[in-house]
Amino acid sequence: MLMVVCCRHKTEATLAPLEIVELGRSVFQENCSSCHSLTGESGARPGPSLATARKSRDATAIRESIIEPDRTVVPGYPPMPDSFQHLSERELDAVVYFVANEVKP
Repeated sequence: MLMVVCCRHKTEATLAPLEIVELGRSVFQENCSSCHSLTGESGARPGPSLATARKSRDATAIRESIIEPDRTVVPGYPPMPDSFQHLSERELDAVVYFVANEVKP
């Protein structure tokens, strides 16, 4: 059983590490990639690259940005939409793990 640290406490994951990465990648592609890049290039995307977030923010801060998108807004970018309540805790944990860890997109 993998212990995933993605919020203020450790959460027992019911998925194997590879499954967590794949679920996180899928959730990111479906919900985040239209606004955010993971490679450092923002280009025409409306949101900042998350490559910097991986280096400057921990998993708790990344999770809070998803749950409370108006809490911290990167200067020069619009606030993140508040449209991620449909994510299950498992999906949220997986996408936070995927973004917080330098998993290749």
